[in-house]
Amino acid sequence: MRHPLGPLLLCLGLLALAGCAPPTLRSAVTAYAQPDAPGALTGRKIAIVALPGQAGSLEWDAIRRMLADQLPAWGASLATDRAAGDSLMSFTYDVDGGRTEVISQPMMNPGFPGFHRRPWGRPYAYDPPFYGDPWETQITTRTVYTRSFTLRLYDAKAAGDRPLAEVLPLNELHVESRGASPGINRVMPAMITAALRAFPGRDGQTVTIDVPLP
Repeated sequence: MRHPLGPLLLCLGLLALAGCAPPTLRSAVTAYAQPDAPGALTGRKIAIVALPGQAGSLEWDAIRRMLADQLPAWGASLATDRAAGDSLMSFTYDVDGGRTEVISQPMMNPGFPGFHRRPWGRPYAYDPPFYGDPWETQITTRTVYTRSFTLRLYDAKAAGDRPLAEVLPLNELHVESRGASPGINRVMPAMITAALRAFPGRDGQTVTIDVPLP
């Protein structure tokens, strides 16, 4: 015999599972590559190099450590310095000042007539219909921030001792995510994962990647 509360219990169970699901970060990753760019990071010994203005930044060093921690999972090893690597890697990151978005959502008009409970007379009654709209629009606003992370890979031999700003990278990946907070500490590991997961990508192609947040 089918339980009369079965559909309700099923819906409650699905809602509970959805509530327990870990939050994820959705990022858009756009890749660019030279024709002779590597197809994978596997086997590469990579030195992460600071660009002008980044050396001495604790924030940059924290992100460098996030990147260094993830490289072995993709088959690469970390070089102790620039001279010891066969590949060089640099990154930049930024958060914009935010943009206000207007959100309109339909909701039931509480004043529209229909079946309702009355405090007197018959327990339930129906008001005669009239011309009008049973729905109204709720307008809300929110501030959305765009976080960006750009990862570049260079051939160490071709770069030599030149500043990386003067060297054309082999691969370049641009990662963008949007959210209600301008903070980057929580989302940066997921954005790095998105870049490494998309590597090397197809030149000029953008893909969407979802990564669980810690």
